Amino acid sequence: MAMRRAVEAEMEMKNLKLFMENKSIMEENEKLRKKAILLHQENQALLSQLKIKNSQFSSSKQG
Repeated sequence: MAMRRAVEAEMEMKNLKLFMENKSIMEENEKLRKKAILLHQENQALLSQLKIKNSQFSSSKQG
C-alpha cells in the first residue's frame, strides 16, 4: 500500500512538473505571438512607405 502511494505521489509530481512546464511554454508562445503581430504590422507600414517613395520616384523620373 505504501508503495502504491509513493508511485501515485511520484506521478502527481511529474504531472505537476509537466503542467508547469506546459504553462510556461504557452505563456512564452503568447508573448512571441504578440511580438510577431507587431513585427508584421511594422513590416506592412514599412512596405507601404517604400511603395509611396517608389511611386514618387517613378513620377518624378517621368516628369
